[in-house]
Amino acid sequence: ALKLCYQVSGIVPPLPELRKYPRTEHLFDAGGTSTTADDLVMAVDSAMLRLLCDGETKVVIEEKIDGANLGISMCPITGEILVQNRSHYISTGEHAQFSQIVPWVETHRNALSKILTGGTSGTKKRALTLFGEWVVARHSIPYQKLPGYFVAFDLLDGDHFCSRTEFHCAMQGSGIPVVPIITVRTFGPYSKIQNSNNMAQMLSKFQEEVRPMLDTPSVFRSDGGTVEGVVLRIDENQAEGHGQLLHKCKIVRPDFIRGCEDGHWATRQIEKQQIDYGFAQSYLDQCYSLSKDDGVSDDTCDVVKGPSPQKHEPALSKKEKQEFEALMSRARRRVPRCIVLCGLPASGKSTFAARLAAGFAQSKTSLTVVNQDKLGRKECVALAGRASRHNRVIIDRCNLSKKERDEWVQIMHSPPKGEIALVHFSADCETCVSRAQARTDHETIPFGRGERIIQKLSKNVEAPTEEERRKVYGVVEFVHSFDESNDLLRRWGIDPESVR
Repeated sequence: ALKLCYQVSGIVPPLPELRKYPRTEHLFDAGGTSTTADDLVMAVDSAMLRLLCDGETKVVIEEKIDGANLGISMCPITGEILVQNRSHYISTGEHAQFSQIVPWVETHRNALSKILTGGTSGTKKRALTLFGEWVVARHSIPYQKLPGYFVAFDLLDGDHFCSRTEFHCAMQGSGIPVVPIITVRTFGPYSKIQNSNNMAQMLSKFQEEVRPMLDTPSVFRSDGGTVEGVVLRIDENQAEGHGQLLHKCKIVRPDFIRGCEDGHWATRQIEKQQIDYGFAQSYLDQCYSLSKDDGVSDDTCDVVKGPSPQKHEPALSKKEKQEFEALMSRARRRVPRCIVLCGLPASGKSTFAARLAAGFAQSKTSLTVVNQDKLGRKECVALAGRASRHNRVIIDRCNLSKKERDEWVQIMHSPPKGEIALVHFSADCETCVSRAQARTDHETIPFGRGERIIQKLSKNVEAPTEEERRKVYGVVEFVHSFDESNDLLRRWGIDPESVR
């Protein structure tokens, strides 16, 4: 109910308190530029050092990835997915390396929603934060074969981080890669430690075993280059196969240069790194290896992910229905006069346009749908130009490029920003092909066809940018699924159930 009130009223809810990723201490100073004056270094008499070297404790060693630290969470009021960099929430206009954040989030929205809620609903709500490295721009380490632009490394659940098993269970099947595991092993025991002098000797022996791992070739490099460093993790096992992170530390190469030799990454020209899609598929097939570690059953993974969410719509009294309709009526009055849709065929544009038009018709308000599949281009241009002068109009066509979208804005006489919206239907190519092949009544794509044309068009998609929104549109909405399409209809004063 609170979410609906914010949606209908147009008031922006407050952002939740940001949950910063804690600093990770160095296991030891590897020399050179591996540490700075304000870095944390593990004390030589640390109890964690004893645990690392007791010969029994399993230590997970992962590659440390060089990128921008991001945290991804969900607003508990609106369900909006929020992205933070270190100590603040970010926007796409903040720095060039973050320009692809919005389309990336939209592409992975369904998977992120499940991860960030633990797959639970009702009274058993969980608010998780997913942390990882954003690697669009080269910082110091160049990566030539990335599996994606976001590589996850931790999942915060309340006051603790998930164990590696729980983390891999939550991430498996999401399409979001996790950091590479170098090895899982034990260290020591080196000797019976009774005093700090022996502790120093033990650390020295431990270093002899760990330091060579800094020469491990990076999984994401094809030039033979090494890792930035390694991260060591110890998990605390709990009942029912679950667990949580007990401790983590890192070691950074002594020749690692923060920012890089040719200037800090934030001040020099962006050097965009590339995804290797062939490598990505094979990597995603094996990177969640600890999801079944130690005989963890599928039931355990199901418990981690939780049951599928279910919606429970409360019954409304007559008075509540009247108040609700009044709210919806006010929401309809705020719908922009001109709406431009964009997205691949079968991404949901026409269904959305038809339901929006039907909802306005029920309220005896005019909304003109301009659909080029049903009308010729000449008729569409004339109708859009004529209808946009006095009535609401929605342009229902692919509009995959900024140039196409700009053209239709001009056809509608370039309305003021406050009167025009862009809705990007961002369903992926595979989903759109599946939908298109199942349709029996489409004007231009025969039943069972569409794969070739949709794959071809997918290569030409130009996702809306922050600059485009700032210059042309009062609002840009991203719709990845039918549920999100229905959510937008509700925000615009239309009940999807009444216009099916």
